Amino acid sequence: MNKIFQKAIPVLHTLETAGYEAYFVGGCVRDHLMQREIHDIDIATSATPLEVKQLFAKTFDVGIEHGTVVVLFQDDAYEVTTFRTDGEYVDFRRPTTVQFVRNLQEDLARRDFTMNALAMDTEEEIYDFWDGQADIANGVIRAVREPSERFKEDALRMLRAIRFQSQLGFRLDSDTRVAIKKLAANITHISQERKTVEFEKCLLGEYCELAFESMIETNLTKYLFGLENLFALPLHKLNTLEEKWAFLLLALQLDPIVTMKQWKCTNRQIKQVSAIIRLFEQVKQVNWQKKLLFDNGFEVSLAVERIIALQTETEISGIVTEQFASFPIQSVHHLAVNGDLLLEWYDARPGPWIKELLDQITVAVLENQVANEKGLIYEWLVKQNLLEKKL
Repeated sequence: MNKIFQKAIPVLHTLETAGYEAYFVGGCVRDHLMQREIHDIDIATSATPLEVKQLFAKTFDVGIEHGTVVVLFQDDAYEVTTFRTDGEYVDFRRPTTVQFVRNLQEDLARRDFTMNALAMDTEEEIYDFWDGQADIANGVIRAVREPSERFKEDALRMLRAIRFQSQLGFRLDSDTRVAIKKLAANITHISQERKTVEFEKCLLGEYCELAFESMIETNLTKYLFGLENLFALPLHKLNTLEEKWAFLLLALQLDPIVTMKQWKCTNRQIKQVSAIIRLFEQVKQVNWQKKLLFDNGFEVSLAVERIIALQTETEISGIVTEQFASFPIQSVHHLAVNGDLLLEWYDARPGPWIKELLDQITVAVLENQVANEKGLIYEWLVKQNLLEKKL
């Protein structure tokens, strides 16, 4: 058994010793069966939240109204959730009420997809009431019981299905696909933040191209900002989330700031993606100028090189790594002179001239016209007639 399960077994044993049922459930069981890396452990039990809290020394409430208690055990935190059935869904996302039950099958029946409606006990016996193991073996994403009901309850499940496609490379079951197409407009009721989490996981998936095809076919793209004209893109060939966003926005000719703000992306992301797109456009005009690479930094420059290679279906040239390796300085902070020293040399007032002159010096150093030493830079300024007094 995986070590992450072994560490959690005492939590299940504590519940079982007290007379309750307890199982590992959901994605951790799916990933265990698929021999994928397991990140989080979820535990389901017949014990009520109060009964769980009475059994463990350290707990805190997180979603206790829905039956979840976090148990702290040997420096690890485990979400322990009571078996439950859900009441009526009225906001396309969460049930208005939940009812605690003592039956595992009733609890698993409310879950989204068969591959996630699995439970495992401490002896590694699998409890599978909807052929989730067969669907995993066959590479199928299938909603539990009636797909339309699952998606009416929680519209985000439609985008989750696409995200799982991107991560796993599975195909959508035909009934599940039809239900998504029928109910696609309901995705507009979901908060943008929730949609962004799922979409960005989709962008990062190895099978994003397949997922995009399903998004288009099921009409989800009609209800997701900026994606009306989406087409399959080989984003798996890029490395970072920012590169993938940049390539997507370039392909769809979308404004990065407007689009990413609508998607509630972080300011850091928007700044990084905007820098990648801006450098991409500049490189098309003036090629790989040293100062341009230097000003944008290694990561942004490398992202542009990867995007150009993907767009042109060519191998990465390696010019960015080669150029940065040849630079005598890697940052303007490594320059032997700064604004204060220039003010001293010129006995002048501060102004835009300082940045302009530092840029000239930087180019000279990058082009090996002058070594990065104070005295040599001073001599170079004299020879270039750049040492006249600044007003």
